[in-house]
Amino acid sequence: MSISVIIPVKNRAHLLVTTLNNILGQSLAPQEIIVVDDHSTDNIQEIKGRFSGKIIFIENSGTGPGAARNTGYLASTGKYIQFFDSDDLMTNDKLEIQFNQLELSSSAMAYCPHVKAIEDEKGNWKQSDTILYFKPFSKRLRYDQWVIRGACMITQACLFKRDLIQDSGLWRTDLMPHEDLEFLFRIGKIEPYPIHSNIPAVIYRQHSFQITDKSTTVDFRALDHLKALSLIYENVKRDKGYTFVDKLIIENKILRTTSFVQPESRPHDFSSIKYASIKKNGYPIQKIIDKVQRVLTNSDWLFFHGVNNDPVQFQSYINKIGKFIAL
Repeated sequence: MSISVIIPVKNRAHLLVTTLNNILGQSLAPQEIIVVDDHSTDNIQEIKGRFSGKIIFIENSGTGPGAARNTGYLASTGKYIQFFDSDDLMTNDKLEIQFNQLELSSSAMAYCPHVKAIEDEKGNWKQSDTILYFKPFSKRLRYDQWVIRGACMITQACLFKRDLIQDSGLWRTDLMPHEDLEFLFRIGKIEPYPIHSNIPAVIYRQHSFQITDKSTTVDFRALDHLKALSLIYENVKRDKGYTFVDKLIIENKILRTTSFVQPESRPHDFSSIKYASIKKNGYPIQKIIDKVQRVLTNSDWLFFHGVNNDPVQFQSYINKIGKFIAL
């Protein structure tokens, strides 16, 4: 049962209560829930008092979500690590199912589906996007290679063995909001074939207080994305374990992203990237393939995103979180 749940929070006290009650209602209770306050200025002290004796509250030793997760990890004692966000929810069986998976497996990471949803004033949930990663990644590629191709996993949907975090390295503190992209790439280099289950899920709650909506601009996010891609690109160039296609894909992503970032703001000069003229003109065949996949999945996502559009499946996930929200 040695699970540490680590939750960064900044000015989301009004959302945090539901998340904490949701985690406290898990069928397998975590050993500890650590909330790392990233210098909030709202009524977080009131929440600390309400959950006294149940939740560990500590202050971020740095600034930003990456530093907060590192602060929580270094303070934690669990064999397994669950990074979670202050506004999201998990089905009541998530920790139990993923804990049992990892206990019985040599894998160091378990993952499950996640789905964006909006809660109305009456407590009803509306699905705002398809369920992602209902199907597992194909093992024809390693997980880090899927990240290169655009696997948009959220760490809330994952449970990690502590040693995996230690071996792959802590979160970078100079990236936001694309710190998870670079982090999961490094995770994939250590754990190439994480274990999957579609029985539990994470509800990625949509609301007006999300940090990428309030605290960052389009230009800032593009620059941050470019920085994260650059770090991945350096790994791909150095490591002979990556294919020619891996390199083409990451180069293409970099060149597309540079169009949103002023030259003087770019972390590197990317003009020396090989095949640049080809990639600037795009890949007509790949674009056609992607379009066909989106039509077949009836979504904005591709096959490797493991999509599921069944509203009955979505409701089954909601049914497994609803009874815990009001505790």
